[in-house]
Amino acid sequence: MAQEVDTRKEGQTSTGTHEAEDILSLLRNDHASVLQLFEEEEALPEGATDRKRELFERIASEFLIHARIEESIFYPALQESAQKGSEQRENVIEAYEEHDLAKSLISAIETLDPGEERYQSKISVLHDIVERHIQEEETEIFVQAASLGEKRLDELGEQYIDMKAREKEGKQHERHASKAASGTATRYSERDVAETADRQA
Repeated sequence: MAQEVDTRKEGQTSTGTHEAEDILSLLRNDHASVLQLFEEEEALPEGATDRKRELFERIASEFLIHARIEESIFYPALQESAQKGSEQRENVIEAYEEHDLAKSLISAIETLDPGEERYQSKISVLHDIVERHIQEEETEIFVQAASLGEKRLDELGEQYIDMKAREKEGKQHERHASKAASGTATRYSERDVAETADRQA
């Protein structure tokens, strides 16, 4: 029987053809991306409300996906490798709390119109929270994460890539479903108006 040969190139997996990349590099890319979005949003004039809302929605989406991935695979891996009461575990617990704070603020901003006076103030506060969280994560947690070893960080990177692809696919399905529901509601509304007009004729 001929010996089976693995023809995959270095960095490829059975689920994709991407180059192997450790999770710390991937998370840093996320950090840079969301900070850039904040800068773009805050540079807009007050009257650009539609663009402001669009950029906020991108910020919220990117941050929430990023947070879910960290909380699902990265933070648990750090907690498992750290002793109870250690600085590493305390830093991770604090990072969870910072995520919750940012999520709460995102929910509050979603209820506001970009033209409201409080809107931009809350965006600025969210920016400060996220930027501080990123700085602490990259200077403390990432340094501690190096103790996991290159192999484990690469494994977590693979999990990150797979999970992020699923998250983005799920977001696309949600948007399509929302558009479909909106179209259906509009059609029913138009039909109701027409039926009312017929009854009144």
